[in-house]
Parts: sequence; structure tokens; C-alpha cells
Amino acid sequence: MEQAGKKSYGGLIKSAISVSIGLAVLLTFSKCAVWLFSGSETMLASMLDSVMDGLGAVITFFVVRVSLVPPDAEHNFGHGKAEAIAGLFQSVIVIITVGLVIWHSILKLIEPEPLTHTGMALVVTVISMLLEWAVITYQHRIIDITQSAAVKADNIHLKADLFFNLGVVLSLVTVALTGLQAFDSVFAIILGLIILYGAFSIGRTAMNMLLDHELPEPIVNDILEMTRRFPDICSVHGMRTRQSGHVYFLQMHIVMSANITLAEAHHVTDELEKCIHARYSNVDVIIHVEPEDNECEEKEKVKQLYNS
Repeated sequence: MEQAGKKSYGGLIKSAISVSIGLAVLLTFSKCAVWLFSGSETMLASMLDSVMDGLGAVITFFVVRVSLVPPDAEHNFGHGKAEAIAGLFQSVIVIITVGLVIWHSILKLIEPEPLTHTGMALVVTVISMLLEWAVITYQHRIIDITQSAAVKADNIHLKADLFFNLGVVLSLVTVALTGLQAFDSVFAIILGLIILYGAFSIGRTAMNMLLDHELPEPIVNDILEMTRRFPDICSVHGMRTRQSGHVYFLQMHIVMSANITLAEAHHVTDELEKCIHARYSNVDVIIHVEPEDNECEEKEKVKQLYNS
């Protein structure tokens, strides 16, 4: 999918994160008030999740500003990996917070306390869910354009909070119908485990970017298919891909006939780059041309480099 231009990319990301910060502040104060009145463990868990969403969004907002700084003399490939650092940091925060919530819920499960003001809690929770759904939908549109790792991580946080709110509704209704206070803690524990799964997913995505995991297979295969459209290209090897922020990095070796002229080889590589940029405007491409009789030698050099 073609990415937005740099200026558009930065504006969209900042907009997505700013909306998330505003929502997190609003929900944190409203949920805190309801938790103090009702004493619900699931409401406490949901409130703390909103706090973490807000804190993570604030951190992400400033980190994204860093990631958009152009390459300089000390950072030739730009600062895009700052987004992955933000995503990893958010996952750690969520794991710690949810762990504390689960522990607190276990203690309350052992010694349950009666809930009060459940009607107020239900009203606030339903309103929160509607607001979160609106922001999640808005962020999805931005993710479709930018594929930002930071916004993806923030969006997962919001979805987790939406699940928490659904759990709050189920918990309060169940307690009201059955009179069993333990259901409140049970729902909090179940929702906590669900969010832990999402946090590990965020962390895995961030680590993949930091460790230069290759681009998704459909993108790699698409680029390889582009090379097959050029009859002068005999084969491709040594393709390496990675992502830093919203920028893709691609390098490859293309094998051409030894009889082709330098000007002709340069023309082919230019046309290939244009073809790639037409589909992926956010890719930094390096293409190395070599003659047919040199392919095995080049492969052996790379093999020895990483085995040394």
C-alpha cells in the first residue's frame, strides 16, 4: 500500500495520538470517580488501563516527533526506530500494570466487598465504549494510510480498554443478577490475561523492527515479481529488507548478461526503481548489478562475511 508523504504522514500520526491522549484523560477521570463510588475491581482495571493508554500515548507523541527527524550525519538511516522503542516501552508498561491489577483482583476474590452505584458505573462505561469505538475507527483509517507501528500499538491499547469496558458491563450485570461479588474479580482477571496477550503482541512487533525483521512476505514477493518483468534481469539474489518507522529499506543483487553495456544496465535499474517507487513510495532502494559469471562469487562473499 502506498504510504502518505512525509509531511502528511507526520500530521496524521500526531492527529491519531492527540485524539487518543484526549480520550484517555477524559476516561481516566470518569472511571476513577465511578470506581471510588462503586468499588468495582473491573472498573479499577479499566481505569488503570486508561491511565496506561494515556501515558503510552503521551510518550508515543514525543517519540514520533523524534522518528520524523530527517537523517543526519550521525543517523544516516533516519530515526524511524524510535517508534519501535515506543511500542516496546508501552508493552512493558501494560504488562506491569495488568500484572498488578490481576494480583489485586485475586486478593479481592479471596475477600470480596459489596459493589455500590452500579447504575452510574454502567452509564459511564457505555459512554466510554462509544467514544473508544469512534477513536479506534478513526485510527484505523490512519493506520491504513501510514502503517505506523506507534499508532498500531496505541490502537491495540484502545481495543484492550474497549474489551475492559465490555467486561465491566458483564461484571456489573452478572453481580446485580446473581449477587455473587466474586464475579467482579473473575472478570477483571480474565480481561487482564487478554490484555497481556495484546501487550506481548505489541512487544513482538516492536522487537521485530528493532532486530531488522524482513518486510511482510506479500511485499517481498511483490517486489520480486516486479523484477521478472524485465527480460534483461536473469535472476535476483541477496535481497534484504527491513523497516524503520514508516520507511522500508531494500537492497538486492540483480544478475544481468555480461555483454550488456553499463548504460543499458543503469537504465534497467532506474526503471526497476521507478516501478518499485510507484507501488511503495516510502522505500529506500539500493540495487547492485553483477554479471552472470559473478553470481556464485558474490553469494560466497556474503556467506563468508556472516560466518566469520
